[in-house]
Amino acid sequence: MSTALGPYVQMVKLAQHMASAYQADGNLDLEPLVSHYVEEVEVNVRSDAFDHQGFIDRIRDALSVESLQAGDCRRGTYLRAVVRELDACAAASDGPFR
Repeated sequence: MSTALGPYVQMVKLAQHMASAYQADGNLDLEPLVSHYVEEVEVNVRSDAFDHQGFIDRIRDALSVESLQAGDCRRGTYLRAVVRELDACAAASDGPFR
């Protein structure tokens, strides 16, 4: 499967959708929303036998760029939180992305 059509594309789209929801609803809490997203990524990583770290890297790269474009709004805050959490999970020696 090509990089342009890889399964990570759906995870990027999910993060974008959740960022829009976070932007639109000031009552949503950041941490539970980010945790839910990371759980979805973990489920996808565990369910397939492909380059897991590459999967995470492509999600993180796409969301990093978008977070910079989003600026300081709630959408940008959500996207930056997701990127930080993916970084932390990928860096953990016993993390789900190994």
